[in-house]
Amino acid sequence: MARALGADAARQVQATPATAESSVERAGNWRVVGVVADGRGQGAALLVRDEGTPRPYRVGAPLPSGGRVLRVERDAVWLELGDGGPAMRLTLPPRTAPSR
Repeated sequence: MARALGADAARQVQATPATAESSVERAGNWRVVGVVADGRGQGAALLVRDEGTPRPYRVGAPLPSGGRVLRVERDAVWLELGDGGPAMRLTLPPRTAPSR
C-alpha cells in the first residue's frame, strides 16, 4: 500500500499549484510520506501521526484528530487540523537517491 501511494507515482501527475504562506514537512503530530494525485486536487495521501503506522486518507476523509484532508497535490497534501487554525500544506520529504 505504501508503495502505491509513494512519491514516484505522484510525480508523474501534474497538479494545479496552490499558494500557501508556508509549506512544512510536519504539522503538529502529522507528516506526509506519500501521495497519489489526479491533477484536480483529488487523490489520497499516506500520513503518519505520532510516528505511528502510515495510513491512507482520501480527500475529504476525516482525521482521527478531528481535522480532514482538503486537497492532494503531486508533492504535498493540505490538511485542516480541526483546531480552528488555517489549513496546512504538508510537503513530501526530499527524495534520496537509491543506494546501490
